[in-house]
Amino acid sequence: MLELLLATGGGFLAGAGCVFFLAGQAYDTTAVEVLRLLLHKLQQKSQKVPTPAAGLPNDLTVACKQHKEWMPEEIWLLRHELHCQPRRDQCKLIFLGDSITEGWLGTGLEIWRDMYVKPYGAVNLGIGGDEVQHVLWRVQNGAVDFVNPKVVVLLIGTNNIGNSGHDPTQVADGIRKLLQELSARLPQSRILLLGVFPRDEFSTTPFRSAVEKLNVLIRSCGDGERIMFLDISKKFLLPDGKISAEVMPDFLHLSFEAYRIWADAMQPLLTSLMT
Repeated sequence: MLELLLATGGGFLAGAGCVFFLAGQAYDTTAVEVLRLLLHKLQQKSQKVPTPAAGLPNDLTVACKQHKEWMPEEIWLLRHELHCQPRRDQCKLIFLGDSITEGWLGTGLEIWRDMYVKPYGAVNLGIGGDEVQHVLWRVQNGAVDFVNPKVVVLLIGTNNIGNSGHDPTQVADGIRKLLQELSARLPQSRILLLGVFPRDEFSTTPFRSAVEKLNVLIRSCGDGERIMFLDISKKFLLPDGKISAEVMPDFLHLSFEAYRIWADAMQPLLTSLMT
């Protein structure tokens, strides 16, 4: 099996190595079982990496699959399929997003288990590299089927700005569409929409400014009833607006300390929504 895994090439390894660990944690299965599923699926598919569509999508209200050099569409779809496994009968809480959300199952795992899995049977639906249109596709294709959580925590948009250069207005439109889709598919759930976390070490960079503009635009999505908006951005910043490497080692992804900051800042509102 190992020889076959190695033979599939770097693109597969980049995504699959993370899948083995995360799926084992999220779905209470073993790495061997996950490996067997991945290899079975891969053998049914062409080994050729699909060619990405020319250009970037401008209308982020239109769902599409993720395909990036380090995350081929094949691997992304396998990860989506793992997320759709129907072991969710005890789930009262879903986290939905990109690698920052997915990081609860790695860097933030201890906090994740204690604060979210034990009390709420939480399910983590984060996939690295995802942008709002990718999460929209996942929601439309089974990610939130067979589950009826009390709360969905949604954090998405930083990759649209930092990876694809989308305008904050475009991203905000995509988030509104995603919220509509979630509300329609989970009519009994409440949605906790988080403001996109700050990125870049200094406060004057274009990406930092774009994230701040995006948060202003999506604040109005919160209606105080079904959808709650919470911006905890300032919790990650030093008094001069800089981001410390102790909080975000690459000035984007979170350290253990940052996951603790996130959990503590969100807990009062989350507790009220879960009761």
